[in-house]
Amino acid sequence: MSFLNFYKKITFILCGFFFSHFSYSQPDSVNYNDLISMPLKDLLKIKVLGVSKYEESQAEAPANVIIITKEQIKANSYQDLSDLLKNVPGIDLVDNARGYGEFYILRGIQGNDRFLILVDGEKINPVSGTFLSVGNSIALNFAERVEIIFGPASVMYGADAFSGVINIISKTPNEKFLLSAKGDFGSLNTASGRISTQYKSSKNLTVSFFARYFQSDGPDFTQRDSGYMQILNYPAPLRNKFEQPIYDHTIFLKTSYKNITLSYFRQHFNEGNSLGMKQLSYIYNKEGKWAFNNNIFQAAYNKILQKQSSINFSLAYINHVQDPNSLFYKMNLSVFPNQPFKQYLTGKDNSVRSQIVYNKQLYEKFKIVTGLEFEYSKSIPPYANDQVLGNSYKFEGENAKIIEQKLTIEEQKLATFAQISYAIFSNLNFVIGGRYDYSKRYQSTLNPRISLVYNPFKNTSFKFIYGTAFQAPSLFYQYEQFGASTTVMLSVDEIKKTNPSWELENQIVKTFELSGNQLINENFKINISGYHSVLENLIERVNFSDSVYNKYFSTADTSIYSNGFRNENIGKQIISGIDFRAEYSISNHFYTNLSYSFIDAYSIKSTGNIPIPRIASHKFWLGLSYQDFFKYFTISTRMKYFGRISNCNQAAFQNGTQPGYFNADVNLLIKNLVKNTSFYVRIENILNSKYDHGGLIDQVYYLPVVAQPGIVIRGGFEIILSK
Repeated sequence: MSFLNFYKKITFILCGFFFSHFSYSQPDSVNYNDLISMPLKDLLKIKVLGVSKYEESQAEAPANVIIITKEQIKANSYQDLSDLLKNVPGIDLVDNARGYGEFYILRGIQGNDRFLILVDGEKINPVSGTFLSVGNSIALNFAERVEIIFGPASVMYGADAFSGVINIISKTPNEKFLLSAKGDFGSLNTASGRISTQYKSSKNLTVSFFARYFQSDGPDFTQRDSGYMQILNYPAPLRNKFEQPIYDHTIFLKTSYKNITLSYFRQHFNEGNSLGMKQLSYIYNKEGKWAFNNNIFQAAYNKILQKQSSINFSLAYINHVQDPNSLFYKMNLSVFPNQPFKQYLTGKDNSVRSQIVYNKQLYEKFKIVTGLEFEYSKSIPPYANDQVLGNSYKFEGENAKIIEQKLTIEEQKLATFAQISYAIFSNLNFVIGGRYDYSKRYQSTLNPRISLVYNPFKNTSFKFIYGTAFQAPSLFYQYEQFGASTTVMLSVDEIKKTNPSWELENQIVKTFELSGNQLINENFKINISGYHSVLENLIERVNFSDSVYNKYFSTADTSIYSNGFRNENIGKQIISGIDFRAEYSISNHFYTNLSYSFIDAYSIKSTGNIPIPRIASHKFWLGLSYQDFFKYFTISTRMKYFGRISNCNQAAFQNGTQPGYFNADVNLLIKNLVKNTSFYVRIENILNSKYDHGGLIDQVYYLPVVAQPGIVIRGGFEIILSK
């Protein structure tokens, strides 16, 4: 995109709309203008819970944190977590990415299995390490706020808190009774419905219930990209249609009485499993899907003790089950005419997780938090049908019994952690913490955290942070298995036959960060941070041999050999970057912000340094919001510009980068027009730009780029009744 065209597009948007990245709207029971008129210095006092497992200010927390409030969620009409994360500085992503929903890169660290998502502090990531699918399956209407914590956080959360933590804090009822219903409709034949209710008695009893259902036909790229036109010519009995529908839902239930809280969270993900895959090999009919159920039951006891101390105990049961109908739908290109075949997926986690956390303020200068965690799990690894049966039979009936008997893996984990905060001087705070993790299956690990927070002036603060994290070789990495017409993954047993010493090691990350915050006045704030991360022992797929016996297509009379792949520790990555954010409340009604990110990320290989794919070195976000426009309207919009994106498919992009893109979304919120009712219209990609995200994995065996839809329009209403 030329600078002139880029300037024209910016001018067009600025003239036509008011930009906003994170804006404010009416909370359920607070006057609409309370948040927009609140000085930024007071907004900075909103507490964060996920960094140290106790409430502390953003300025004190030993991490870089972005907090998104329920007012911001409502003002931008964010329906689910994916809506929000697409607009967070520091995140690259691949949308419409097969079973991922979206494939995320947090500050250059790739993978949905390398960051944690928590609901009220409880992990929802699969225990077996299967990548976390987000899509439209984690709704946000029950959220009080969302805390996005960048950087390694194993000191508090152990394995997999590798690139960051996203903590969703649920609402606490503050009305005697509240009932709300919401409906949404829009492009791609999308429809969703939501209902929630809250109750608070005068006797310390609160009850919250929330449920949301989402369905959509999903995008159809046959007219968007010529490469997909071959879908229209599928041979019978396949349908000549691009079909990748979505059927997701979320359920959240919480009840509290005095110090005891019981909660239930359910995530159901059911989305297309072919998006981003090669159309010659993968069939884009609706049979190809990735579906699972994630159920979390939690009981917690929280007690404030004497002498500025508290104790929290929690016990959770987690059940994560892959739907047995999940599959890749593929073409066998080795036969003529091409024959379709189904590769079913397995995976099951049952785990019990307990935790006790104690924190205490010692005198005026010391604060300590310490805890003990235990987890017991029984898992059937992903792709276990291939491992046990030698083929991708569905996980049901007798096959399911055989797999459960032969490949159910038990694991026990024990961890202890402690963190001390010490105010050396009134304007200098020192934090040091550490965690020891023991696993029955893998080596023990010790992870430290160090932070210095310096406030030389009243409205100025600096943070120096050093953090580490680890990721043990998951069952997903060890047992990952797939079959195709040209490649075959090697099972654990097959690898051991040729290489008995094969063993995956822990992945490690170490991050150094320096950040500064300046509140210029009560309406203007800037933040700048620089970070440097060193990643070691990363696990990725590698080409093992081009003469591996292909068990999927060999017969009693014919032996077929093809490329073989397996997971290995590949070495080191270096990631350095700078993030800049500025927020300005121009008036009680007018709010703006600007963000810029620069990142330099590469893998160290024997052939030299290779840029990490799917990352744009330069990214801009710009936003403005105008509240109470003509009394009834709030207009907000977000503009994003991603520079050229690294791509390792040399055949498609000889210079190693694919074109970047410009995008803008607009949201119109209408309130007070009808009593107890609000309306919204949200337009994504308002300029109807044609752009691509980077392809998945190596961008060679998968598509080098993933197409994105044009303009998408959605609208809805919400009715709120309270007493």
